[in-house]
Amino acid sequence: MVDVTDTTDHALIQMMPWLMRFVVGGSSANRLTFQQLRVLFAIGSAEQRSGQIAAEVGLRPSSLTRIIDILHEHGLVTRRRDPLNRRTMLVGLTLRGRALHRGVTFANDRRCRQLLEALRPREDRAA
Repeated sequence: MVDVTDTTDHALIQMMPWLMRFVVGGSSANRLTFQQLRVLFAIGSAEQRSGQIAAEVGLRPSSLTRIIDILHEHGLVTRRRDPLNRRTMLVGLTLRGRALHRGVTFANDRRCRQLLEALRPREDRAA
């Protein structure tokens, strides 16, 4: 017997790159890959240890390092050694990174509202 939850989860995972392209539309985020956006959002509003980010998005440390390097080259993140543990990097968003984070969040909210509105029955939309 097929587990519906597993099937649904698999379908959602397969759709995520398409959904992200739909959500970010024509914004500057469309130059980033899905994984890069996931890392950007995992960092969020506060500086994070690289190990925490890797665990949250399910990446190996070496893969995360490559993504952080790209985000740093785009001017979206800062990185520095953790003063309490010199083996650890702290990663945070720059002003540009925070602006992109806010912009993608705003675009996501707007697009989701549009999508939900389109799914409502016509008689509900007219009211």
